[in-house]
Amino acid sequence: MLAAWLARLWTRRRLLVIEQDTAALAEVRTPDGVRIAPLEGTAAEARALDEILTSGIAREFARRRAAGREGLIAWRGDRAVGYTWMSRSVDPAVEGLPLALPEEAAYLWDLFVVRDERGTGVGSALTAARLAWARDEGFAFGWRLVRPANRASVRTAEKTGEVGILGEIRIERTFGPRLVREVRCADRPLLTARG
Repeated sequence: MLAAWLARLWTRRRLLVIEQDTAALAEVRTPDGVRIAPLEGTAAEARALDEILTSGIAREFARRRAAGREGLIAWRGDRAVGYTWMSRSVDPAVEGLPLALPEEAAYLWDLFVVRDERGTGVGSALTAARLAWARDEGFAFGWRLVRPANRASVRTAEKTGEVGILGEIRIERTFGPRLVREVRCADRPLLTARG
């Protein structure tokens, strides 16, 4: 409780903006016994997701679906073992940041794998599936945000295809409003003017 309160007062985060070419998608095998399916919003699906989601995240799932975002779930039998989200456009009220997502890119975000399935290939399979979704929807690129210290996410991106780093987004709050800034590696904006 204290940590959440302090985070509202003081925050410093760095996020790499990674771009992947959907035409250069690497072949990634889904682990044996795991299937990846679109999020459908059924009651059975909600019960399975309740096992891995907090109540706040479950409410967020409903809000994302209502906003037209699409999700994928990794299943091992009847057990949900991971999920991810895909967006055709970015709304800061839904995705959390004012990304300047170009028309030819989809935003691929919020990938989670339950602890006992980490390192088994479920994360790579979800990453490849969302890149395939972006390609099938006509997007040339997939954008994602990764914390620089999250080596597992960077390795997962590298397993699924070519990775380009477009720059970094820095989020800071010191006892005042949140400040979001960009540091570009390429000559194109990462944040909208509202950033």
